Amino acid sequence: MSTNFYLDSNDNDAGHLGKRTSGHFIAKAPQGIDSFDQWAAHLNGRRIVAESGYEVTADEMVEIAVTRDSRFSDHRRPRYEQGEFVDRGVLFVRHEFC
Repeated sequence: MSTNFYLDSNDNDAGHLGKRTSGHFIAKAPQGIDSFDQWAAHLNGRRIVAESGYEVTADEMVEIAVTRDSRFSDHRRPRYEQGEFVDRGVLFVRHEFC
């Protein structure tokens, strides 16, 4: 089972933060976000909502992103030519993927 997370509203596609799925997190990196620290910083002071409607804090979202479940395989390899990258074990993509 997977869970999508959004900024401000659980139906805000423009604010899609990423998806927790199969033991790891895939993050959406909008233009201008080029590191985990930048991604985490843009969460501060914002409302973070799971698709089911529950809210998490910025610190909880960071913890969700970096926590791995060893029972599952790792994320796929990044497509560097498409601007994807891995930072702190999190795959960051530039395109919509839900």
